[in-house]
Amino acid sequence: MGLRLVAHFYDRSEALVVASVLDAAGVPTFVEYYLQLTIDPGYLGALRGFRIVVCEEDLAAALAILAEARATHLEEGEALEIEFDALNGVLSFMLGALCSAPAPIRGRQWRSRSV
Repeated sequence: MGLRLVAHFYDRSEALVVASVLDAAGVPTFVEYYLQLTIDPGYLGALRGFRIVVCEEDLAAALAILAEARATHLEEGEALEIEFDALNGVLSFMLGALCSAPAPIRGRQWRSRSV
Protein backbone atom coordinates (compact mmCIF):
# COMPACT_ATOMS: atom_id res chain seq x y z
CA MET A 1 0.00 0.00 0.00
CA GLY A 2 1.48 3.30 -1.07
CA LEU A 3 0.54 6.83 -1.96
CA ARG A 4 0.12 7.96 -5.55
CA LEU A 5 0.15 11.47 -6.96
CA VAL A 6 -3.17 12.43 -8.53
CA ALA A 7 -2.58 16.11 -9.32
CA HIS A 8 -0.51 19.11 -8.35
CA PHE A 9 -1.38 22.77 -8.40
CA TYR A 10 0.45 26.03 -7.83
CA ASP A 11 -2.73 27.63 -6.50
CA ARG A 12 -3.89 26.66 -3.00
CA SER A 13 -7.57 27.27 -3.80
CA GLU A 14 -7.52 24.90 -6.76
CA ALA A 15 -5.81 22.20 -4.71
CA LEU A 16 -8.35 22.50 -1.91
CA VAL A 17 -11.30 22.34 -4.32
CA VAL A 18 -9.95 19.17 -5.94
CA ALA A 19 -9.24 17.60 -2.54
CA SER A 20 -12.77 18.48 -1.43
CA VAL A 21 -14.30 16.94 -4.55
CA LEU A 22 -12.42 13.70 -3.94
CA ASP A 23 -13.23 13.67 -0.22
CA ALA A 24 -16.92 14.25 -0.95
CA ALA A 25 -16.89 11.28 -3.33
CA GLY A 26 -15.46 9.04 -0.60
CA VAL A 27 -11.82 9.03 -1.68
CA PRO A 28 -9.54 10.12 1.19
CA THR A 29 -6.86 12.56 0.08
CA PHE A 30 -3.78 14.26 1.48
CA VAL A 31 -2.48 17.62 0.27
CA GLU A 32 1.30 17.56 0.58
CA TYR A 33 3.10 20.76 1.58
CA TYR A 34 -0.19 22.45 2.50
CA LEU A 35 0.98 23.76 5.86
CA GLN A 36 4.47 24.67 4.69
CA LEU A 37 3.21 26.66 1.70
CA THR A 38 0.44 28.29 3.72
CA ILE A 39 3.00 29.60 6.22
CA ASP A 40 5.63 30.58 3.64
CA PRO A 41 4.36 30.75 0.05
CA GLY A 42 7.83 31.78 -1.14
CA TYR A 43 8.77 28.10 -1.39
CA LEU A 44 6.01 27.39 -3.92
CA GLY A 45 8.42 26.81 -6.80
CA ALA A 46 10.96 24.88 -4.77
CA LEU A 47 8.37 22.41 -3.45
CA ARG A 48 6.63 22.22 -6.84
CA GLY A 49 3.26 23.39 -5.54
CA PHE A 50 0.50 21.60 -3.69
CA ARG A 51 0.50 17.86 -4.42
CA ILE A 52 -2.69 15.82 -3.98
CA VAL A 53 -2.03 12.18 -3.16
CA VAL A 54 -4.35 9.21 -2.60
CA CYS A 55 -3.88 5.57 -1.60
CA GLU A 56 -2.84 3.28 -4.42
CA GLU A 57 -6.14 1.36 -4.17
CA ASP A 58 -8.13 4.58 -4.72
CA LEU A 59 -6.12 5.86 -7.69
CA ALA A 60 -8.46 4.62 -10.44
CA ALA A 61 -11.52 5.99 -8.65
CA ALA A 62 -9.84 9.36 -8.04
CA LEU A 63 -8.83 9.73 -11.70
CA ALA A 64 -12.36 8.84 -12.85
CA ILE A 65 -13.91 11.36 -10.44
CA LEU A 66 -11.57 14.14 -11.59
CA ALA A 67 -12.19 13.37 -15.27
CA GLU A 68 -15.94 13.56 -14.69
CA ALA A 69 -15.63 16.81 -12.72
CA ARG A 70 -13.58 18.44 -15.50
CA ALA A 71 -16.09 17.38 -18.16
CA THR A 72 -19.17 18.57 -16.25
CA HIS A 73 -20.37 22.09 -16.96
CA LEU A 74 -21.35 24.43 -14.15
CA GLU A 75 -24.77 25.15 -15.60
CA GLU A 76 -26.38 24.61 -18.96
CA GLY A 77 -24.26 26.39 -21.56
CA GLU A 78 -21.41 27.38 -19.23
CA ALA A 79 -17.82 26.22 -18.84
CA LEU A 80 -14.77 27.18 -16.78
CA GLU A 81 -11.76 28.71 -18.46
CA ILE A 82 -8.43 29.94 -17.16
CA GLU A 83 -7.55 33.58 -17.63
CA PHE A 84 -3.86 34.48 -17.32
CA ASP A 85 -2.98 37.85 -15.83
CA ALA A 86 0.50 38.57 -17.21
CA LEU A 87 0.83 41.98 -15.57
CA ASN A 88 0.29 40.51 -12.11
CA GLY A 89 2.85 37.79 -12.82
CA VAL A 90 5.48 40.24 -14.06
CA LEU A 91 4.98 42.65 -11.15
CA SER A 92 5.19 39.81 -8.65
CA PHE A 93 8.41 38.56 -10.26
CA MET A 94 9.95 42.05 -10.22
CA LEU A 95 9.03 42.55 -6.57
CA GLY A 96 10.68 39.25 -5.71
CA ALA A 97 13.81 40.18 -7.65
CA LEU A 98 14.08 43.60 -5.98
CA CYS A 99 13.59 42.21 -2.48
CA SER A 100 15.97 39.28 -3.08
CA ALA A 101 13.27 36.88 -1.99
CA PRO A 102 11.02 34.56 -3.96
CA ALA A 103 7.57 36.04 -4.46
CA PRO A 104 4.51 33.94 -5.19
CA ILE A 105 3.38 34.43 -8.77
CA ARG A 106 -0.37 34.16 -9.15
CA GLY A 107 -1.02 34.90 -12.75
CA ARG A 108 -4.22 33.04 -13.52
CA GLN A 109 -7.78 32.87 -12.35
CA TRP A 110 -10.89 30.83 -13.10
CA ARG A 111 -13.99 32.41 -14.52
CA SER A 112 -17.24 31.20 -15.97
CA ARG A 113 -18.12 31.81 -19.61
CA SER A 114 -21.07 31.00 -21.81
CA VAL A 115 -20.57 28.25 -24.35
